[in-house]
Amino acid sequence: MRRFFSRLLMILISYIFTLANGARISHQVRLDPLTGESLPDGHNGFPVWAELNFHQCGNCPFDPAARAGCPAAEKISPLTELAHALVSYDQIEVEIVTHQRRIIQATTVQRAMSALVGLEMAASGCPPLAYFRPMARFHLPLATEEETAYRAVSMYLSAQYFAHQKGLQPDLGLEGLKKIYEQLQLVNRAFVARLRAASDKDAAVNALVLLDMFAKGVPYTIDESLQQFAGLFSAYLSPAAE
Repeated sequence: MRRFFSRLLMILISYIFTLANGARISHQVRLDPLTGESLPDGHNGFPVWAELNFHQCGNCPFDPAARAGCPAAEKISPLTELAHALVSYDQIEVEIVTHQRRIIQATTVQRAMSALVGLEMAASGCPPLAYFRPMARFHLPLATEEETAYRAVSMYLSAQYFAHQKGLQPDLGLEGLKKIYEQLQLVNRAFVARLRAASDKDAAVNALVLLDMFAKGVPYTIDESLQQFAGLFSAYLSPAAE
């Protein structure tokens, strides 16, 4: 498996928006296949609203005296330029292209932008969001709330396996996952303030609001969602499985 990952020098994810008038707007995300972190994208500089101390998140570990820019804000700053041409509730066709597949779906601007903003932020190098890099590496665009809950729990339990391998105490009660989502909400609230200052259009702001709605819902639906999934795992729970 490691040899397979090492053959992939880069994970390239392309988002292509086709507007009602036929105009096409595209954005590419480049990820390191081993870490899930963003690779340099050639953008130089960043706007004032992307400075670290501009509506800095309450859980940010960085010191503005040592770092000028917020890594997540730097990554999504090109998306605010893209958002100038878009209105949240406009219907568009979005095409997402990866090495493995192509997904095409008719949706709203805010839902497509929400998937793209979430991907960029998770892979940006922001420490509170680093827990979501595995989901960025195996990106599933336009996921439903149910799919997001399943993927989040699967990701977290995979992390507990690696923790166990290192001799650490695994958290099988998922308490840590709920705390991760609480920290995500702090980031999202600060970013809504950033984006309100960044754009006179509502697409980027509403994309983040939609992300935050998902983030708020996941901790409360984890237990409920897991019970709904329980029947899928009956083969693992039968006496024969022992």
